[in-house]
Amino acid sequence: MAKLALSDEILMQIEKPARYIGNELNSIVKDKNTIDIRVAMVFPDVYDIGMSHLGIQILYDMFNRREDTWCERVFSPWVDLDKVMREKQIPQQRAQPVQIPQLLRKQRPQERQQITR
Repeated sequence: MAKLALSDEILMQIEKPARYIGNELNSIVKDKNTIDIRVAMVFPDVYDIGMSHLGIQILYDMFNRREDTWCERVFSPWVDLDKVMREKQIPQQRAQPVQIPQLLRKQRPQERQQITR
């Protein structure tokens, strides 16, 4: 099991810790060494709202059907965890933006051949 980003002490202080521990039903985990593209879809609301959004479900499935792509979902913390994070000065993770030319350079040779045919 992967190491959790939040300690048990923090998880015990919040109302619904299952929102933050991952491993939810039907989540897709891929080997980072076998993919070319990694995407984080960020939903500007809490887990409960974001997971009921049909558009998120469709896009998550669409991206993860590709063998070279791993898409993960990211949601805002609820007010109870937000308060604890501010008190303990725990920063929210920030992903590095990826430029489109970088994605194009990562194409596999066989994909380039298919495009040029």
